[in-house]
Amino acid sequence: FELNGLPALETWTINTAHVSRWWPLEDLFQIEVSVQASDIDGVFDVERVWLEIPDYSFSDTLQTTQTVGWFAGTLEELDLPTPTIHSLMGRPLHLSVMDGLDLTVSTPTLQLVRVIDETPEAVEEAFQSDPQDCLQDTSGSGAVPLVEWKPLFLPYPYSHRVDVIRVDAGLESFVERIDDIPSTQVSAIPAAVPPGEYYRTVAVVDEYQNRSRSKQVGFCVIP
Repeated sequence: FELNGLPALETWTINTAHVSRWWPLEDLFQIEVSVQASDIDGVFDVERVWLEIPDYSFSDTLQTTQTVGWFAGTLEELDLPTPTIHSLMGRPLHLSVMDGLDLTVSTPTLQLVRVIDETPEAVEEAFQSDPQDCLQDTSGSGAVPLVEWKPLFLPYPYSHRVDVIRVDAGLESFVERIDDIPSTQVSAIPAAVPPGEYYRTVAVVDEYQNRSRSKQVGFCVIP
């Protein structure tokens, strides 16, 4: 006879994200969950992975990702059983996995660590004479979009993250991410980018991967 092996939760992260934006005017707050699940009978036997908030009898199923065995989910503030994400601070959370025979394994009690209310503020490139000016590709190999931001002082360890996004006819494509920029640094230099429309953002990220992101700042490169 065959015995059914229990599923397992290998690693997981639960963090908060605060996103400042131009529209809608209200900032976006959300919970981001990422889980690696396995089963001794094979990952195909993992039937469901979910996040549970017992105090509110609330649960949300995580979705499979392109990486086998990994599951992820994002809960926006409007999807939560509380008025704000801050109301969940200190509340018990659980991650659970169930296999094809409905056997379930759950994590110990988890909690949200922090919501970062402050957001960094990105500024225009220092070498532009006007915010509407485009960067000039004078070498034929692209232009370098210097990224600067105003200093932000937080009472806990954090780093900065810079993202550069290209926009073509309303479609966005990821260009570059610079991680682990020291908290004392207020600028970064991404790789040169070819002519086109872009925007960049600056985020602060704490040691638990909670983050707060600036509004988008657009720029363009012309031949």
